[in-house]
Amino acid sequence: GGGPDPKFNARLSSIIAQAKKCNMPLASIQSAMKQDKDTKSSTKAYYFEVRGPGGCTIILSTLTDNRNRMKVTLNSCVKKYNSTFTEGAIPGLFDHKGFIEAIPPEKTPLETAVEHAIEVGAEDVGELEDAEDNALQFICSPAALNQVRGKLEKLQYSIRAADCEFIPKIQVTLNDADFEAARKLCDKLAETPDVVRLYDNIA
Repeated sequence: GGGPDPKFNARLSSIIAQAKKCNMPLASIQSAMKQDKDTKSSTKAYYFEVRGPGGCTIILSTLTDNRNRMKVTLNSCVKKYNSTFTEGAIPGLFDHKGFIEAIPPEKTPLETAVEHAIEVGAEDVGELEDAEDNALQFICSPAALNQVRGKLEKLQYSIRAADCEFIPKIQVTLNDADFEAARKLCDKLAETPDVVRLYDNIA
């Protein structure tokens, strides 16, 4: 299951990266780590799917020690905006990938970076647009995120960011009323304790 040290716990490391990206207060991150340690890693990452206004799909990334309680907490907000929980929609609507932004060693050509990507187990690598520091983006499976990151560091890459994200395959266009309702729903869900991050397929 992995211990409370993020270096050796891929799940916790990914969640902390998400929390930092969402500007979650440091105290909240430390509290989550302490809870993870105190409860012998009973705190876990859970994803919830919500069918929102206009048929959009919202994915909630949460960190909790009780999935059922978390769902009950979210349910009142979901119902208020005429939305429902769904299951099994994610694979057809989203790609789940690990993304690592890394600055390569000086004078490393892209061809060499491609070789490194294969070596560390990444699926793809490319140049980031408007990156003044020559940063590259490595793409991998979520399960391989920590492993790929560690191997890149051994190859002297400087890791700028590492995270797992849901990327919509098809985006949904909403009318003004549904768009406003979806925005309010997302705002309320984001304010819910233990919700780390939201993803949606709204155009």
